[in-house]
Amino acid sequence: MRKIVFLSVIILVQGACQQSATSLVAVSSNLDSYANTRLHWGDPVSIEMETTNHDSIQLQLNGKKVAASNVTLGKENSVLGKNTLKLTVFTGAENTVREVSLLIVSSQKPQRKSYSIINTYKHDASYFTEGFYYEDGMLYEGTGLNGKSKLVTYNLASAKIENSMDLDAQFFGEGIAVVGDSIFQLTYKAQKAFIYNRTTFEKVGEFNVPFSAEGWGLCYDGKSLIMSNGSHFVYYINPKDFTYTGSLQVVDDKGIHGKLNELEYHNGKIYANVWYEKEIVVINSQTGAVEEVISLDNIPSKNFQQGVANGIAIIDGNLLITGKNWTETYELQVNDL
Repeated sequence: MRKIVFLSVIILVQGACQQSATSLVAVSSNLDSYANTRLHWGDPVSIEMETTNHDSIQLQLNGKKVAASNVTLGKENSVLGKNTLKLTVFTGAENTVREVSLLIVSSQKPQRKSYSIINTYKHDASYFTEGFYYEDGMLYEGTGLNGKSKLVTYNLASAKIENSMDLDAQFFGEGIAVVGDSIFQLTYKAQKAFIYNRTTFEKVGEFNVPFSAEGWGLCYDGKSLIMSNGSHFVYYINPKDFTYTGSLQVVDDKGIHGKLNELEYHNGKIYANVWYEKEIVVINSQTGAVEEVISLDNIPSKNFQQGVANGIAIIDGNLLITGKNWTETYELQVNDL
């Protein structure tokens, strides 16, 4: 359904007495009435104004000037999620500013995906799983908690450990991503990321993470690292110097979708655990729209008594999933993965 949003703005200027050259500017608008309105790309925003005795009026959408008459919301001027519409009235030395947050949501309801559990593997119940990655028969896992955080790799079928390294007790380990011959590992609140040699686990570098107070999940799309921090944002990072290159807000057809935790990337989509939820959301990596949801209600309930689901990896076109302190890892055959 297309929505027409009318922003009626009335600018009232009261003339001062002869002894004073100062004018009193009052702005009356209905901008705030749209704070809780769900909009979609393609919706027109129509602006109606009545003004007197002002120098100029400027309307900005996400910091860029837009026409003060009709604006159509789209990828070129807005994003899925929260957008800022700002009205500035200039009168002499006075600027009167009004802002409203426009929420743009996905036009499609996420598809519920079905699956079958086709394999069950052992998982060390002492692992407070924060990062999870599979390749060539081996699982790479990063675990959390101060004094218990580690990086470990082991054979999926036999659970035999091939290599293990403990983090310094001051660090709470978080998500991991494999990039070529390197493994990246986030930390929770230290605002640091470590880089290790994939084979020896020797630390070969570290970066500061100044753009986020916390690190949660991490994955790699072949070009950029993608990071979550427990919010509804995912951040794109240059793996060469760990600089921030962009972000997406994650939304479905109802609103923002927060508490994003461990991440995996596959075929243009980001798979994300949701903290304390029995579901995996599948996110369009270009727009942030939640396109699919995989419910974990069919996973044996004993696992959720130990800890939350947190761990997603890809194995031969299927999903591997586990959780914090779970005793098992499950291979899911998901329809149309």
